[in-house]
Amino acid sequence: MEVNRQELVKEFQIHENDSGSTEVQIAILTARIRHLTEHL
Repeated sequence: MEVNRQELVKEFQIHENDSGSTEVQIAILTARIRHLTEHL
């Protein structure tokens, strides 16, 4: 199950043009880690 990056940005962004805040970056990295650990 791969999570769409745009969906994560929409869910965790602080303001409309936010794509690089700490919250967004952590959400993206967490999703990537979960995706990778599914394959172990």
